[in-house]
Order: sequence, then structure tokens, then C-alpha cells
Amino acid sequence: MGIERLPWEILHLILVLLMPQDLGRVAQVNKGMNNFLSTNDKLFRDMIGLIYGKPRERDDVSYSKVLKDATRLACICASEDVGMKKREVKFVQEASFAFLAIASASGRADCQKILPESRISEFMQTIFSTLDLMPCAAHAKDNLDLFMCNSSLFQHMLVDRAVDRPDDDELQSRQRSAKLHALYGCPIRMYHHRAQEAPVRRKLRVYPHACAKVYDMRNYTEHNHWGPFKNDGSLTVNWEMIEAVLVTLAENIEKRGFNTYPANVFWRVPFGGSFPYSYVGAKTKNPFPGNLQDPYGVTGTYSRIVCFLDYGDFSAFNFPGNGREPSPSLDAEEATRLIVMSLKVTKITKPGPDDGQDRPIVHYQGTTRWLENGDASACPIVRGTVRTTKEGEIRWTSSSIFNGEERWKSESIQVGGIQSARGTVGTWFDAEHDPHGPVGPTASWKIMDRVIDGGAGSNNLQDLNTSDDDNENENEEDAMDVEDDGNLLQVNLATIDAGFTYST
Repeated sequence: MGIERLPWEILHLILVLLMPQDLGRVAQVNKGMNNFLSTNDKLFRDMIGLIYGKPRERDDVSYSKVLKDATRLACICASEDVGMKKREVKFVQEASFAFLAIASASGRADCQKILPESRISEFMQTIFSTLDLMPCAAHAKDNLDLFMCNSSLFQHMLVDRAVDRPDDDELQSRQRSAKLHALYGCPIRMYHHRAQEAPVRRKLRVYPHACAKVYDMRNYTEHNHWGPFKNDGSLTVNWEMIEAVLVTLAENIEKRGFNTYPANVFWRVPFGGSFPYSYVGAKTKNPFPGNLQDPYGVTGTYSRIVCFLDYGDFSAFNFPGNGREPSPSLDAEEATRLIVMSLKVTKITKPGPDDGQDRPIVHYQGTTRWLENGDASACPIVRGTVRTTKEGEIRWTSSSIFNGEERWKSESIQVGGIQSARGTVGTWFDAEHDPHGPVGPTASWKIMDRVIDGGAGSNNLQDLNTSDDDNENENEEDAMDVEDDGNLLQVNLATIDAGFTYST
């Protein structure tokens, strides 16, 4: 009896143990085997589960294509053929996005219980890591250069690579490169292009060019909402701005030694938490009545970093006088603040016409504390919203309130997707959109579901207990009333933590 005559359940159990590259040969055995493989997406999903961990289930994904692409991706990145890699740049980038999109967190990988564990993200680390212990380390520098360094940020560093009038394909290529670099999460701060001749090859600092992009007021307009969006009013993410912000923040984190803090682990682990639902928190009861839910997991405590220039340096850079434009590079001393934010959801409303329609808008409010400054006057209340864009990205908008007045705002995108542990990256700016600034980079990431009073009792991020495991049943949410007027679903907190009242 031929193997194809076995019951499908038995055949499935046999084939799932093969290596992905062997299935191509199996499909050539006969028409029956070919049909079995071409119509059995569950087989490929189960193979992904055995090799890379259980994938996140999605109705819009072909798991057979994802597995085939992942196998091809690994072969390309391990190859010594640079010419072949150049022809496969678009495929590598898009396959990486698709593979990370089905990753799932199986737990926490580090002792501080911050970093999510995922075999898919570990696989991505192996093909892009430059560590000598990794299988693809010998080719990883080429991989980083070819697949993550094609944005305008890197092109403008090397005149021979710059494209003055890029077409649509070139612009999309730049965005894909910057997005993969952002998901990689460990910003490339020193760069040399392998195509340079050996005598002139030198490492170039990426930071001055990224810093100039972030602080250039010409990049902040009403069309991009003064945030990391394209300047066409579409609210499509501008990954080149996200990339520049990450490089700028990484330079300051390294310079000030903040990268050693346990809660800042994402800045030193490639692809750490750069996929949807990678934040692993406590298993808490849904605090909202009925089917009303916060899909973004907002409530909790966050670490935030904000950088800014001395206003004299900012003004001199942006308004040099004599009709001159700002320099393409900026290497000035920035101030950096680490902040702890404690946020709670205040209401949930239906999405607006400019939003994605599959998720609601979640409104939040909370407290903040500067870790290096115990002065309460320097710690504003923060209010904001989380929503899904039409593109499917997660957009965070926040306002900092000083003495009852809105002073600063920020627009950010959650890198990796909804509930990603990697957190948000974006820009802050004057609440009134002052054309003279200031502006700057910011990022935040969740460190626990438990809400603490802005980090009260600690001025050091290392002292914060970042584990929720012992607090899963602690501080259940207060009673809530729900209103539905047809256009608004609203949750009003009946009792509020001392110190402020939520607006409804």
C-alpha cells in the first residue's frame, strides 16, 4: 500500500516531522500527494509550531507560504552570493514582516521578566546577528547593510548612493528598509557600505544624520500631524522617521548608560518584542462590563524616554539665517529624561472616519515621574488615546498637562503591532504646533500591568519591580457605568485614585 493511501490523520503526523525543504520532493511523488499538500494549510501551521513555536492564528494568512518563505529567507541570508542577495532585497524584507506577524510569545525570556520568549524572533536574530556564535554571523554585516540600510538616512551619508528624485518604487524600498531596521530594534549607529573601495572604506556615525532629521522643523507639518507619518494626510507611517528617532534615542541611551537598566532590554536584543501581542503580562480579569474591552492593553506602568536640545542649539540649527537651510547633520548635546508613566483607561469610544474600523478608540489618563528629578512640578498628568489607523498600525497620541493646561503632545506608533512589548516610538512637540518648536524624539514601553503611582518611592528604574506574577489578582478595577448613545460607548470610573479626576 502506498503512503498516500494512509488515513489523512496518519499521513499528517508523518509529514509534519519532515524538514520544510523536504516537502517539495514529497509533492512530486504523485498527484495525490501534491493535492494533499496544496490543500492542507494546517500541516504547514503545525510544522511552523514544531520548528518555530506555535504561530499566532490568523484567518488572512497562508501558513504554507509563510513557511516556504521562511525557509527561503534563511537560505538567502546564509548565502555568500551578494549579487543574489541584492536581487532578493524586497523578498527578504516582506518575508521578515510576514514571519514576525505570526510570532507568538510563549513566556518571558529574561530574569527580569520583561523580554518575551519567541522562537520566531530568535530565528530572526540568528540570520541578522553579528555575534560570532550565530550561524549566519559571517554574513550578518552584509545582511544588515543590504536589507536595513537602504533608507534615505543611509543614502545621504554616501553621495554615490543618494537618489535625488526617487520614483515610487525607490520610496517604497526606503520605507521597507527603515521598517525592518525599526523591527530589528538595535539601531545601527556605525555604518560603512561594503561597496566602498577598501582604501576609502571607513565607519560613519549614523547619529548626526538621524539627529538632524528628528529635529528639523521642516519635517513637522499639519499634513503629518507633527508625528511619524507621511506628509500626505493619510496617517500612513513614515518608517524613515521612526528609524531616525530610534537611532537618536539609542545614542543617548548608550551615552548615559541607560541600556544597562533591566527595563531597557529591548534596546540591546534584536527583534525583542517586535511582533503583535508580544507583551506578556499578568492574567487579569477583563475590568469592563459585557463585551466592552480594551484591545490595546493600555492600563499599566510604562518606561518612557524623552530627548531634547537646548533651545539655543535647536534654534541655531533650524533658523541659521541668511536664507540658509538647516544642515543635513547635527551633532549637538541632547538632554535625556527617563520617565515612569502609570496609565489607566478612562473610556472607550467607537472609531472615527479616519481610523481603522475593526478596533475602538481607547482613552487613558495617568501620572508621570522623572526618575532623575523628584520635583512633582516637573511631572505632568498625561492624557491620550490609542487607536488603529486605516493602515492597521497602532497609533498613540498623548498630551502632557501642567497646572491644567496642555503643554506638550506626542504622536507615536507601536513598533511590532498591537500589544507589542517593543512599545511605541514617535515625536513630541508643542501642543499649539508652534512653528518655532521645540520638537524631539520619544519612546515608551510597558513594564508591568500593575499601576504604580508614577514610580513613587523610587527614583531609579532598576529599583522598580517589573514582575506582575505576584500581583495578578491585586487591585481589581473599580466599578464602572456604561453608556451607549449609538455613537459613543463610554466607561466612567466610579472611584478614582487620589489626586485627580478623569474627564468623561
